[in-house]
Amino acid sequence: MTFWALLILILLLAALVAYLGDRVAKWAGKRHYRLFGLRPRQTATLVAVLTGVGIALFSYLGFLLVFREAREVILEAQAIRAERDQLRRERQVLLEAKAAMEAEASRTLAELNVLREERKDLSRALEQANQVRKRLEEEAKALASQVQALGRERATLEAERQALSQLLEERNRALSERTRELKALESRLLALQQAAERAEGEKARLLAERKRLQEEVLGALARLEEARRQRQALAEEVEALKASLSKAREELRQTEERVRNLLVQAEVLQGERGQLAQSLIRLSQ
Repeated sequence: MTFWALLILILLLAALVAYLGDRVAKWAGKRHYRLFGLRPRQTATLVAVLTGVGIALFSYLGFLLVFREAREVILEAQAIRAERDQLRRERQVLLEAKAAMEAEASRTLAELNVLREERKDLSRALEQANQVRKRLEEEAKALASQVQALGRERATLEAERQALSQLLEERNRALSERTRELKALESRLLALQQAAERAEGEKARLLAERKRLQEEVLGALARLEEARRQRQALAEEVEALKASLSKAREELRQTEERVRNLLVQAEVLQGERGQLAQSLIRLSQ
């Protein structure tokens, strides 16, 4: 049954009740009935009211008997009202949950923005760490080149030292030979007194030669000592460079460790970002 049909039926029922109530009241008034000690006019009014109530009651019962759907609706009105109240309460709960979820979504978005800023900071830190690592690698390569150059220079100095040692040995052998010759000449000088002048001149020459050789030997010894000092200084410089290289390698290792930690944190943040994105998708659904 539609709404308009029900409305027309109610209007017709109201008109019927009014008409029949008026007719019964007129009939009771003409008969001058008295009920409960009332006057005829009051009795007619009471009869009209009771007639209207009875007609309305019987019409309502007939309506319920004829229209099964309306009867079911009326009988289920209380249940419907209870269900409506329950739905209203659930709607209120859902609205509160929606507000809470919107607040949670706002907080999640704020946290996501913070995480994005942290990710940017981590990216910048990672870039700086890469730059530091590259710089340390370049410094390590430069130090390695310096160590190689020092090694070559050390080898050169060692070769020069060996050459000077050989030269000193040769000069020592020559000095020994000249000394033996001088002794022989002195023996000849002692044996040959008659060649004194010639022997004295030869002796003077040999002494001068000996002095010159001694000066050369002293110069060679001085150069050898200088070469030894330079070798010691180079050895100390090489050790310092090795220590610097070890320190640079340690700094590079620490930098790589920090870079790996930053990468792990970035992966964790990426996972949390994915979880937050899934949470936002569920909230939007």
